[in-house]
Amino acid sequence: MTQRNSENSGSRCNILVSVDADAHDALDQVASALRAKGMKIVDVLPLSGVVTGEARETDLAALRKVPGVSAIEIDSIFTAES
Repeated sequence: MTQRNSENSGSRCNILVSVDADAHDALDQVASALRAKGMKIVDVLPLSGVVTGEARETDLAALRKVPGVSAIEIDSIFTAES
């Protein structure tokens, strides 16, 4: 298996953004701020306080600074090699 999307490149990657528990009421505003920093929003999950989407790996540092963001995880994609 080979893992794609290392954080060191400028390619786009799928990400999961966890939002602070005290910011769950402002989840839409956090998502808007993430979008303004370059994230393509795929889904906002209010029950879990997670925003899913896609972003350039070079934008991850700016996304982590958005108020209300507690963590960003790269959703790794694995493929089988022939």
